[in-house]
Amino acid sequence: MQVGDLIPLPQGFRQHWGLTSLYGLLVEKLPRTDYLQFDWKIFVDNRYVTAGRQIEDACFLEDYLTKEKNKNNIPS
Repeated sequence: MQVGDLIPLPQGFRQHWGLTSLYGLLVEKLPRTDYLQFDWKIFVDNRYVTAGRQIEDACFLEDYLTKEKNKNNIPS
């Protein structure tokens, strides 16, 4: 994932931030002062929200599961 990517937002993340959009735009990698690598600044619903690096894993999993459903002709 890199700045400028349009990513699917996991349902739990959308609920946490009260978002209606299914996708967000990665705007910037934000450095952290603790042991974790970085956060993501995401533009969604005409505002900026912050997500931890774990959003990458959640997006990958959601994308993978969607592809598996499509491969097996399972309705969404």
